[in-house]
Amino acid sequence: MAKSLWKIQSSFYHLLRRNPLSAFILQRENEGIRYLLKELNPKSVLDIGCGRGNSLVLLLNFTVSLTAVDHVSGMVHKSKMRYPVIKFIAADAQFLPFRESSFDLISCIGLFEYVENWPSLLREIHRILSPDGYAIITLSPPSLLSYWRLFLGHWLYTGTEEDFRKVLNTSAPFSILQHNRTLLQHQFLLKKGKVIPAIGKLQTNMR
Repeated sequence: MAKSLWKIQSSFYHLLRRNPLSAFILQRENEGIRYLLKELNPKSVLDIGCGRGNSLVLLLNFTVSLTAVDHVSGMVHKSKMRYPVIKFIAADAQFLPFRESSFDLISCIGLFEYVENWPSLLREIHRILSPDGYAIITLSPPSLLSYWRLFLGHWLYTGTEEDFRKVLNTSAPFSILQHNRTLLQHQFLLKKGKVIPAIGKLQTNMR
């Protein structure tokens, strides 16, 4: 969806979650994310695509340091007023203003369906994730429940579990530790792996 349309929706987007169906779906999604987080104890967490902050309260229960990013300044402004203890930054998810190995856990909840270039985003997550760090990523599966968001002007990039595994295998070294399936989401807990140097590079280093 165009950034200008997101800016308009930032004023009322949170209200869309208050109808009974959306509230039920959000509750089930949060239960799944909470299950993925239960064994983790990250010191620093980054939430990419925070929107109006539907997932931030949940994440605050698992860390003492939470940073949230969204590319729409209106979303960031509204969320900052709602959660003053969280550090908010307006930035593009594929070009994040953080150093390598900055966070122990990165969450992308409800983001990938709005991103066309999944490999680019996965590489950026891998770059700023600490060694042996974790990532929680959700996808929207192809379904009628997903496509109703088209009426809100949301262009979606849906995908199956198989689609995600194929992209993961060719973009950045992650291992999938757990996978949940809810009404509107595939939920993945990933663990960062090491980048294996190319053979030519290894030969150069051995000389």
